[in-house]
Amino acid sequence: MSGPDPQYDPRTYRPRTVSPQVRIEQPVSSAPTLAQYMLSGPGGRPSRWAGALAFWLGLTSVPLLWVLGTILELHVFGYVAAAISTVAAFFALVAFVAGMGRGLGFAGLILAGLGNIFFLSWLLTLFGN
Repeated sequence: MSGPDPQYDPRTYRPRTVSPQVRIEQPVSSAPTLAQYMLSGPGGRPSRWAGALAFWLGLTSVPLLWVLGTILELHVFGYVAAAISTVAAFFALVAFVAGMGRGLGFAGLILAGLGNIFFLSWLLTLFGN
């Protein structure tokens, strides 16, 4: 019979020093410019679903308000356009903040404003006569 394996013998144990892998990041000294923020994003091909959804919903709300709601005087479509443009504005803000189609999200936000009767009436009271 042999004794305990010297590798696992507690009497011969010698602790090894492990050097920690410490990475110190440099402190941020300035904020990115708007152009740097617009061009930044996750690596690879970014997903643009939020910006595309905002754009198409905004594009849908404009003819609903102006053609069906105003020209044909079907006033219920003005309220439908307001609801659709509110959803478009939400997804435009999500796209802009999260970086998922910022350009399309910005265009969708502009179109959502043009397709919302409440936003346009607020602008009229703010800048109108």
